[in-house]
Amino acid sequence: MTTPQVPGDERAARHARWTLVGVLAFAAVLCSVLTTL
Repeated sequence: MTTPQVPGDERAARHARWTLVGVLAFAAVLCSVLTTL
C-alpha cells in the first residue's frame, strides 16, 4: 500500500477545510430555501 507524498497533518487540514466549505455552502442554500418559503 503506497501513500501519497502528503503529510497526515496537511491532508487532515485540507479535509477539514473542504468539510467547512461544504458546511458553509449547505447553510447558505438552507437559508436561501427557508427565506423563500
